[in-house]
Amino acid sequence: SSSVEATTSSSVGPTASSSVEATTSSSIEATTSSSVEPTASSSVEATTSSLITIGPTPQPIEGCTEDITKYTNEVNLTWPVTELNATATLSCPCSDNSTSLFNLTRKCHGNGTWGVVYTEQCQLLYVCGNSMETILEKYSNKTANEHLNVIEVSSIIYAVRVLASVDSVYNNSTRDTLLKILDNILDVDASILEIIGSNPHLTLRFMESIDIISKLASESFTYSGKMMQISVMIKEASVILGNGLLSNLGKGGIILPKSLFEEGTFRVGFIAFRGDSVTIFGKSHSQATVGSDIFGATVYDRKSPVEGLENPVKIYFHKTTSDEGTVSCRFWDPSSSGGTYIMLYSIIYT
Repeated sequence: SSSVEATTSSSVGPTASSSVEATTSSSIEATTSSSVEPTASSSVEATTSSLITIGPTPQPIEGCTEDITKYTNEVNLTWPVTELNATATLSCPCSDNSTSLFNLTRKCHGNGTWGVVYTEQCQLLYVCGNSMETILEKYSNKTANEHLNVIEVSSIIYAVRVLASVDSVYNNSTRDTLLKILDNILDVDASILEIIGSNPHLTLRFMESIDIISKLASESFTYSGKMMQISVMIKEASVILGNGLLSNLGKGGIILPKSLFEEGTFRVGFIAFRGDSVTIFGKSHSQATVGSDIFGATVYDRKSPVEGLENPVKIYFHKTTSDEGTVSCRFWDPSSSGGTYIMLYSIIYT
């Protein structure tokens, strides 16, 4: 709706093909079906249904173009044309020309630009020329038979977190071997485990691995190791009898009230750690002795927050030490140090 000043003092009767000179830098064709009689001092509002195009019409972005990035000084990666919001994958480059089950990944963003290259799978040990079963066996043997230092234990916790996420090769055998590796880690020298526990990110990765393994299970299972026990139940809520669901792992147990479970199929994970593995959660008290197993429970995939339970969650502890002193119940709250899990433990003597 630009303002156009007619440069004439006589009556003008424009037709659909007449031109009006506008005082703008763009050309506007006035198309009107009625007579307009502007005067020298009047303004005429030109109404048009035609479009004003300035510059070329932008073309839609179809995806990310082929791109080459450097992996090592000797190896370049060629990323293929990829659709928007899709992730491209390349097999991990192996120096001995063997193949790998694992991949490099890179996302094509919605604006047609490439994201960063994720190499975490390719940084693990044994990824070239080995099956998943062989890789896990090697990690299991390493944690069971070697005296590991802090750096080695840290890297293995990281590796298990990555390997647990490769759901395409998940089965009962890989599940049990992954849990065995984590169990072996809890049995390393206490001084090393305490250093590991002082880093909340490593503890978080340790617990995330257990969570991922539990979520991938298609059926109920129980794992019993030297340092920890895990039970995952996948059931219909209608089968819960009495006041709740009982776990008898370790020396003690947990009762989850029936009101905690929503209708339909539920998945719940129970875990018990032997008391002397507590240092994986950091140093709890300078003068404390842990006199019980450590218990935890997770109800997965709830659609609503947990609140207003008709009955409380009950945790039972069995005394594992003869020490005398003041008994207190303590919990590990990593929310103050960057974590997201809460584990409960008790019978602490000061």
